[in-house]
Amino acid sequence: RGGGFGRGAVIAGLARDVFWSHNDSDCQVLLRTVAGAAQHPNPLPENYLHKHVHLEILKKVKDMGSKTKADQLAGDLKWGGRSELRRVYGPFRVVLMGLRELFFDPDRLHLKAS
Repeated sequence: RGGGFGRGAVIAGLARDVFWSHNDSDCQVLLRTVAGAAQHPNPLPENYLHKHVHLEILKKVKDMGSKTKADQLAGDLKWGGRSELRRVYGPFRVVLMGLRELFFDPDRLHLKAS
């Protein structure tokens, strides 16, 4: 907190130039282009997720559009703390970070290309 502005206000002010998968952002998850998917720095193995689970995640992100939030997405998929999905595949945020087709990086700010 600098200058009396909250984190949400700062993120909103930078949103035109910067993307950050933070809880205070309007959108946390983006779909990657084919070229972007090929550049994923640390993707999950192709067979990590069951095909149905993988496609369901992608469908939900497409349905949610530009307001995709990781916590809401996990809730819609019933991927909670004690769910079968978490037991089999691990924490939802880790899975999101590893999917080639999605961009989710809560640890870094990213400049948007024009």
